[in-house]
Parts: sequence; C-alpha cells; structure tokens
Amino acid sequence: MGDVNSSKVIAITGAGGYIGRATVQAACNSGHTVRAIVRNVASAPDDWDLNENIKVIEADLSDESQNLTDVLTGVDVIIHAAGSFSGRLEQQARDTLDASKFLAKAAVAAHVARFVLVSSIAVYDYAALEDGDILDETSLTVSDLGTRDLYSESKIAQEEIVKDVIAQSDGQLATLRVGAVFGPDRLMNAHLGPSVGPCLFLMESRGEIPLCRIQLCAEVLVKIACNVWPDSEPYLVMNVLDDDRPDRLRFAMAMKQSGWPKFIVPFHWHILKILTRIVPDRLAPVGLLRRAILEARMKPIKYSNKRLHNRLDGVTMVTFEDAMKQAISESS
Repeated sequence: MGDVNSSKVIAITGAGGYIGRATVQAACNSGHTVRAIVRNVASAPDDWDLNENIKVIEADLSDESQNLTDVLTGVDVIIHAAGSFSGRLEQQARDTLDASKFLAKAAVAAHVARFVLVSSIAVYDYAALEDGDILDETSLTVSDLGTRDLYSESKIAQEEIVKDVIAQSDGQLATLRVGAVFGPDRLMNAHLGPSVGPCLFLMESRGEIPLCRIQLCAEVLVKIACNVWPDSEPYLVMNVLDDDRPDRLRFAMAMKQSGWPKFIVPFHWHILKILTRIVPDRLAPVGLLRRAILEARMKPIKYSNKRLHNRLDGVTMVTFEDAMKQAISESS
C-alpha cells in the first residue's frame, strides 16, 4: 500500500480552512495539481495565485443549483474538508449535510475515482467503552442521536450520506476519522477540560488525548488520496492519530510554555458525572453536564492508529513535546 501513483488532480474543499490550507500545501509539495474550492475567495492565501499548480475555485457547496459536476470534471480524487463547527442546527444541515450530499452526487456524475472524507474521532460511542479500553476502527459509533453535541452527530450523519451516494458508483471512499487537530494557533482542545481566565480545570489525569498534528493530518489525507488501493476495497475507515498521545497533565504542562494556562486546577470529572444524573439533557446549560458528551471528552481510554501504519509507509511522526514546541513557536 506504500506505492503512490503519479501526479494527480486533487479537489480540496474547505481549502481556506485550517485543515484545508495545510492539505493544499501538502498536495503541492507532493507534486499534485490542486483545485482549491472555497466558499469565499478572500479566504485563500494571496500566494496561491502565484502557484501554477493551484487553481482557486469559489463555490457554495450547499447550493444545489451550482454546477459542481463541471468543477469536478477531470479531477482524480476529492478531499472533502469543508464543514461547519457551528452549534446551530440549520447551519450544520446546510454546510455539513447538504454540502456533502451535493458534492458526493457531483463526484459520481463527474466519475471521480476516489472520495476522501474528513470525519472525526468524535463519531465513536464513548459510553460503550470502559475506562482503559482501546478505541480503534472496530469500536461502535454513536447510534442514540440526541445524546451528543450537534457537531458529532452531524459528522455521523455526514459519513452515512456520503457512503450511501458513493456506493451507487464504482468510486472508492476513504472515511478518515481525524483526532483533535492541533498546531500553530490551535493548541487547546475539548479533551482537556474547561477553562476560566488563566485557569485550566484538569478533570482527568489518566488515558490519552487523541491528538493529530495538523502536519500529520494533511500528510495522511494526501497519501490516502493518491496511494494505490486494491479494486476489491471500495470503502476504507481509518483513524488518523499521532503515535505519541499524551495524557492531559502532560499536555497541559507542555502548553504552559505558550504562557497559558497560568494555573492548573484539579477538578475530577466524576463530580460532573454525578450532576449528569440529576440534570436532564434538555436542561443542561453546558455540554459537559450531558453524560454522553462528558464521557466522550473525559473518559480515560487509549487509542489505536495501527491501521494507519498498516496502510501507509513512511508517515512522519514526532514526539509530542517537539510538536508542541513547534506549534507554539509558529503561533501568531
């Protein structure tokens, strides 16, 4: 699985976003031609206009009237990184679900050979795991919709929408469940715990944070997009995670080198777990008072990225401390 085909034409949606920009750069560095699809051309870096291997295309993926088939004609593979982080139902329905359906249908119509979906580690059912369990691609995903945050549930629905559409064609689909992406200007993540001012409330010391460096995320997306697959495998699910996954205390201590947090305050998540039994989900003022959300973010489990290593050769891995040091130094 380590062989990579020759130069490809790759369409990257959400190209102006955090993951999208890094993926455009990784694709160009690997010698591929990129169609960088953005909702607003102003989100594209100025220097892309100077790169003959990047064509910036402005398109609203959620607008079915736009002719996305023309945009995708001649494309070898799509990396779909566009989506919404919003907590508003109508925005998730439009920007994540409708956009993915229309894009997948256009990909089938344009005979795109491979569709790479950027999903999330958040789709798993953490309530089905015990403390210390190992989460891998065989772990259950959430089935009881309405118990998790809107972003997680939208990613679950997005996976099913894209899979159903691509299954009607001869195309291949890779669903990459990416961990908590971190890098320059993005150090914090939901698995750490709440914060107030200079204080981080450390709610668990065991288990691992499912980290994914932005550089690793982009590298894996491009490799999966372009590596040779057997024709007998139309559908792939893979977690994308760093090898060196720290616990929360190790992460917080390394992040202190950025100047924050000033104070790390122990506050065990089981205190909130007791409250989740008292406060109904519909009345919970914050997500961490909903048990399924609390467990997804704080349950002390471990993660496996064995499938990533089995599928890809030569993936770049670094120590967590080196990655954090680089992220801090490159932050604005």
